[in-house]
Amino acid sequence: MSNPYINKVQNTFSQSPWFAMRGPVLCSQMYVEKYGQMMQVIEFEVANGTYISEEVIPAGMFVEIRNERNSNKARLVCVMAPLDEEGDPVFKTRCKLIKYPNQYICKAKECRTIIPKTDPPPELDSGTDIWESTLAEYDDNHYERITTTILEYSTSEDAVYDEVFKKHIPVTRVLTQTKANDAGYTAATPPALGSFISYEAVKCGWWLKTTERFNPGSLYTMCGVANYYWPNVLKSVPELAPVTGIDRDGQEYLQNILTFVDVKESYNGPCKASYAVSWATSLPVCPVPDQLITDTISYQGIMFNFSINDCLHMAITFTENTGSNHPTLKPGQARVKTFAATTPTDWPESVLADYDVKPYKGGYLITELTIYSP
Repeated sequence: MSNPYINKVQNTFSQSPWFAMRGPVLCSQMYVEKYGQMMQVIEFEVANGTYISEEVIPAGMFVEIRNERNSNKARLVCVMAPLDEEGDPVFKTRCKLIKYPNQYICKAKECRTIIPKTDPPPELDSGTDIWESTLAEYDDNHYERITTTILEYSTSEDAVYDEVFKKHIPVTRVLTQTKANDAGYTAATPPALGSFISYEAVKCGWWLKTTERFNPGSLYTMCGVANYYWPNVLKSVPELAPVTGIDRDGQEYLQNILTFVDVKESYNGPCKASYAVSWATSLPVCPVPDQLITDTISYQGIMFNFSINDCLHMAITFTENTGSNHPTLKPGQARVKTFAATTPTDWPESVLADYDVKPYKGGYLITELTIYSP
């Protein structure tokens, strides 16, 4: 009986007025599933029918009756106490090993310590590798302090679908107690992937470090439908035709009249569209938008008038001359009027209708909306 713990157990129970201990039958150290930890275990016999009072159980020990009452057998009593790292019994702290409490922690140790109540309450455990520490009511005079310490943590690697990029990207996550000054995007030389690093505060000074790997460039293009207004287009110079007239004296004269106007009517409605999405590390230079700037032609001539509102058109020149024998107009009157071409002169095949830039993952997400003419 050289082991002091055995002596403590033996002396405690052998001196009890309730029963007589028949001596230790087994002393060992083993993993006890019920308490989830290594414990010092002593098994011994007491007389059948013996009542075991909680008053005689040393603090921190756990007592179990291993066999049922039997008139022909003694009762087998098992006394257990937790072990610390040195293997000595600890009577106020119970610790157990926890495997994979979450996806980032491989192994942790949970310790429950019974401590006296004080005012103010005692401080929670803190320091390196502490994942969580809480204080709970144990009884009227004690608290139970529960502290979880990380022993091993893992790196989570996966391919995660990015709803904005519309593709899977490699993502690595790991717990760290150091928030380095490396958040943001760091480029790499292709085909290597650049890294976007972010930190999320978790608990007790721990951070979840997330590394996402991707390169700048075009992401995807989708087709769609969008409404757009396309203005009138004057397709050609209005046609003028000479008409021969006869004055009161029977003399012939020539006069131009407007005979044909080629106009493409405006359109306002759904059109074919495409959305091109890309990502860049620097703020892009905004492009010049495609603008269909119309013009109004209003010509007040000598012998005819012409007008058309809000249209695209080529350069148009009107030329008139009253000649030498006009019956009502003074001979020799001339007029030339030119209307400069609009830009563009007709509907282009497509226009850049919208250009949107938003910050995203340390760079800029660019969405270009192109609409195609009917």
